Amino acid sequence: MKILSIDPSINNLGWAYQKTEETGTVLQRVFGTIRAPRNVKEASTEDRLGAMIEVLEIELFPYLDPSTADVVLLLEQPETWGAYKSMASQHSGSLGLLDLLVGALFWWGWDKNWDVHLVKVSKWKGQLPKEVTQRRAEEYFQVHCDTDHEADALGILQWWLEKGQTENLEKLTERLEK
Repeated sequence: MKILSIDPSINNLGWAYQKTEETGTVLQRVFGTIRAPRNVKEASTEDRLGAMIEVLEIELFPYLDPSTADVVLLLEQPETWGAYKSMASQHSGSLGLLDLLVGALFWWGWDKNWDVHLVKVSKWKGQLPKEVTQRRAEEYFQVHCDTDHEADALGILQWWLEKGQTENLEKLTERLEK
């Protein structure tokens, strides 16, 4: 199984990729943070979103062939209420861009026939502060994260491995039984 989780941001995008055998043995796990290229920070929306996805593909290429179809893509879904991360985007006026980026990333994965899931912040971490979720991800995966963006991507991956897969399977089973 190949899982790519993304903590989207218009300036710094965190990502985590894990490849496992059917037995559950981890073959590969990598993660990082992509910073928006300086030359696109003031560019048009289309150029900015395109540049972020292009850099993501370049970062992932050594690990994940873009033509591979058997990938689960987990995208953190912006929420505009409560104490969640998207509030900063809402107050700065960039929530619309964040929504567009998530939509573009959704389309990017869907177009590759990947199994794409939007994961709400309230679902994978609730109201826990970043330092708690970062510590948990680092302890779970036995790694050090340089940014909270990659820690969040690992946190989303951790949630999927612990709960998300099962919840998704239960929902799918319910739909098939109807």
